[in-house]
Amino acid sequence: MKEQNFVQKKEVDKVIEEKVEKEVKKRLDQKMASIAKSSVKEFREEFKKQTLVAITGAFAFLIALTWRTPIQKSIDKLVLRLNLVGQAIYYEYLAAILITIIGVIILIIISKWAVEKK
Repeated sequence: MKEQNFVQKKEVDKVIEEKVEKEVKKRLDQKMASIAKSSVKEFREEFKKQTLVAITGAFAFLIALTWRTPIQKSIDKLVLRLNLVGQAIYYEYLAAILITIIGVIILIIISKWAVEKK
């Protein structure tokens, strides 16, 4: 009788162990799926952000290229008008420095404006 109870108890323990193992596996699979989904979501968001940055940079470069010729012609006319032909290269450097300073100031203003919106 004791032997039969012992065998029955072992069988019950085995069934319980199998059920617990299945439940643990199920919960682990659910947790892994949840982690995978959140990782995919984070990747998508980061990909969107980086794509937006790249496209914005490309358009900024295009805008800069379109402004290059008018600015250059304006500086050339100013150099001719002021009769500074021999010293034109120095004024081109001065113009590049001034445009850079103005551009940086504008970028700072835009950055502060963008941060205030958030």
